Amino acid sequence: MEKLRKLFLFFINSKDLFRTSLICSACLIFVTGSYLCYRQQQYLVSGQKSFKLAFLPISSVLNEVKSHIPIEIQQKVKLAPTPTPKPDAQTIISNNALFTSKVMAFRNKTFVKITYKPALHPFKFWISLKTVEGTKPVSILIHHPLLDNLSWSHVTNVQYTLYQREPKYQSVEEFISSPPKDAVIGTDQVIIDQKIIAQNNIEALDDLASLENVDFILTTYHKPFEENGYLVSEAVVDASNGDIVNDELLWTLYMPGLSVDNPLKIKKVDIVYNQPGNIEYR
Repeated sequence: MEKLRKLFLFFINSKDLFRTSLICSACLIFVTGSYLCYRQQQYLVSGQKSFKLAFLPISSVLNEVKSHIPIEIQQKVKLAPTPTPKPDAQTIISNNALFTSKVMAFRNKTFVKITYKPALHPFKFWISLKTVEGTKPVSILIHHPLLDNLSWSHVTNVQYTLYQREPKYQSVEEFISSPPKDAVIGTDQVIIDQKIIAQNNIEALDDLASLENVDFILTTYHKPFEENGYLVSEAVVDASNGDIVNDELLWTLYMPGLSVDNPLKIKKVDIVYNQPGNIEYR
């Protein structure tokens, strides 16, 4: 403080303005330096933490805030991905489709069930099993435009359905053992190939434009029933001669008449091997 007093007296007695300006500047610097030294000593004594103010980018501030959110809260606010709904049925537009089924020891009573929605316009629908060469083929008619809503009298067994314009036979077995001699019979090509009927007046259903001149129809077709908005076709076949590859059987769906504008919807195909003891293996 003594030094300040002497400088002040010197300033009063000085007549040189320039010197006076220099002295004032030196005094200001000295006073400011003394004050800063005093504040630093106070900081060292008190132990307080100093900090700098700075302008942070908005993104940095947001990240800083987010880092203080508890982990469990961050997890709660995350949105789970919306699962893609599984279609109720598969849309088929091609004329052929293949699938395989695992085999079991006994296959002579294989249950086949197809759940489907028919196309809007006429089409045909067959399912066949690839069999060992030289053995009896396995083929089932699922849908045919000539049989759709056919009102003829009919009888059935496990393998076939017999439609009769005029009822005459009481069973399929009776018809096969004693077919009519003068009647025209419409039937599946597979029945013709196997020569199930000893009759000359036989026409393949696929070759007929109408049933106008037909008297009887013997077919592997079984009239489907409705279930939850779908048609269900069921049949039992002997798959013992199926061609096994890698413990699987190969099945073919043959569907002429389908297209992008005339699709078929298949919900599922069930192949069930009925085993001895009424045990079913899928």
